[in-house]
Amino acid sequence: MFKLPSKYDSYQLEPMSENHLPSELPTQIQLLQAEINRLQMEIDEVIQRTSVFENLLRAKIEEEIIEEQELSLLYKQQKKAKKAKRLAQKKRGKNFDQTGILRSNQPKPIPVKNSMEQEQRKQLYREAMIYVHPDKFSMQTDKLDLATEITAKLIEIYRSGI
Repeated sequence: MFKLPSKYDSYQLEPMSENHLPSELPTQIQLLQAEINRLQMEIDEVIQRTSVFENLLRAKIEEEIIEEQELSLLYKQQKKAKKAKRLAQKKRGKNFDQTGILRSNQPKPIPVKNSMEQEQRKQLYREAMIYVHPDKFSMQTDKLDLATEITAKLIEIYRSGI
């Protein structure tokens, strides 16, 4: 009989023992191990880059938090100062004297007999108030107090009829 060659005829099988695998297997294992090592190195590199980014991000966030806390504190201080200023103005009230004593018995202004003189006084008072009214200096706190003082004196002079 004639026998056709099979695909296994060309291979010579090596005898297998418990400690020895066929020759192809060690090279495949080595290739897989090399691939595992390469991937592990790539993972380590990604972890290192992300940790650097994370540290940078943490530093920036920390700076932002500190700045926000400082601004919040400054805002609260300004708010408290504004409230104290309003309270002081409220305490002074309408009849406040610069000495700090409330005047209940204000002297009545002496009536001016000459209406022309009274109109001139009124006009001068209004012109002066235009230049020094505290509303004009609302954004300049250093000049606001001075304007308030001058306005109070002008009002006092105008009422007294001097």
